[in-house]
Amino acid sequence: MNTQEIWSLAGAILASVGGAGIIICAVSGFVSARVAHHIDKKYEQRLSKELERYKLSLEKHRYITKTQFDKEFEIYHELSKAFFSMIVKLSSFTEGTLELKDLPEENRKIKVNEITRMIEKAGKAQDVLYENGAFIPKEIFDLYDALYEKANDLFWSYEKRCRAYVFGKLSFDDLVHEEDKIAEKEIENDFFAVNAKLREYLNTLAIVE
Repeated sequence: MNTQEIWSLAGAILASVGGAGIIICAVSGFVSARVAHHIDKKYEQRLSKELERYKLSLEKHRYITKTQFDKEFEIYHELSKAFFSMIVKLSSFTEGTLELKDLPEENRKIKVNEITRMIEKAGKAQDVLYENGAFIPKEIFDLYDALYEKANDLFWSYEKRCRAYVFGKLSFDDLVHEEDKIAEKEIENDFFAVNAKLREYLNTLAIVE
């Protein structure tokens, strides 16, 4: 059956049903338009949701080149190492001096040069932080800086007491107090918190070629 025959047959059918045929065509056209509009709306809403999800995923990431990432990673590795060394030295002096209190007085020997080493470790940590300050996000920098200030305050407090002890103005039992141990533990916890925050930040970085 060719096209002309199809149209002839359709015309005969419409003629046989009269006005009903016209109504059926009109209803079909109206329903088709409504269905098409509904599908378009659903697609538009779905597309909007997909775009919003994609936008949120982009906002959660900071896109940098591999060179930038390698540089930042190197800085954070150096920072973590310097601050860890500082805290280990602080903890060693605090715990070690407290343990010596339980020994006979003749066995209570404190290495005064440990104070110098502690201050050197603190200075190294500060140098690494401030030398790379321009490349570190402010939030991370501030956390490290606050951690340094706490440790440095305790270092210099120990240094002052050790000088007084060497000149016979302070007893051995007054070199390190239980409150110092609490402060040292807080510094350790702050260090772990900074590391956790740093890991969160690094997880937001995405490398682009």
